Amino acid sequence: MIEALSMLMDRMATKAFKSTNATPLIAIPNSMGITSMEKFEPHPSEKRGRVTAHSEDGMIGYVTAMGVEPCSRLYYTPTKRDSEGSLVHMAVFQAILDDHGEKPGHGAHLVTYKPTFSVNWAKWTASNGAMMRQADFAQFIEDNYPDIAEVEFTWKGNSGLTPSQADMLDLSTNLKVSRKAQYQEVNNLKTGGVVLKREEDVQANIAKSEREVPDLFGLRLPIFRGGPAVDVLVRFRFRQNDGELRLGYEIFQLDETEDAEVEAMVSRISTKTKLPAIEASFDRPGTRYADSI
Repeated sequence: MIEALSMLMDRMATKAFKSTNATPLIAIPNSMGITSMEKFEPHPSEKRGRVTAHSEDGMIGYVTAMGVEPCSRLYYTPTKRDSEGSLVHMAVFQAILDDHGEKPGHGAHLVTYKPTFSVNWAKWTASNGAMMRQADFAQFIEDNYPDIAEVEFTWKGNSGLTPSQADMLDLSTNLKVSRKAQYQEVNNLKTGGVVLKREEDVQANIAKSEREVPDLFGLRLPIFRGGPAVDVLVRFRFRQNDGELRLGYEIFQLDETEDAEVEAMVSRISTKTKLPAIEASFDRPGTRYADSI
């Protein structure tokens, strides 16, 4: 009787053991399963976590700090645009530090980075193509003065540097446009009618200056938050209707400029983390988040 009772107590007792990766486990009787005791240990048995980086340097810094293993991988999903060039979704980067290698990995330790546009770039793109009153344009140029830079260009057979910050501020404030119209009678020999042909001569100049009005000006600013500054060419636009002068600008190849900077970012992240970039998305949930299995 005593021997039988002792055997029953042995069967009911909990049993502690370790998994193949040294995670402490405990078996609970009465078919209650196996529970991880890892949370009671001084340190977990492996690195895990889902980290969100808020800048390119943040992602590179985290990967570098954690260390790259043979099983580590860098994935990225390119920027997607619709048929009209509008942004559908921004590029996404994922570094999986415990991905599959020679042996299967858990995919439980990863850092994700989704680039966001810088405040400077967002201001310039928000007013891109808008024609403003001269006073409003001058105020816009003054507010965003630090972004303007002398940028090298080749345009319509000409090359050189775009206007300086001071020149652009002068242009926005002192541009004057004069418009002269001439009419000429043109006889239509077939119908005998007379058509008035209107020819306009539009001249633009900067008051108290002999400088020509430029076709382009330049920007030097980060396109993405935390990213490096890049040179961007901008077309200068003006028109005069009913005596009112309107000024504006168009960013040269805006979509291509953003996409090119994403591609440059792929190269920088890959080089600095020493992880080859794979154009794919990671979507395999980790298997070691729960305390119970």
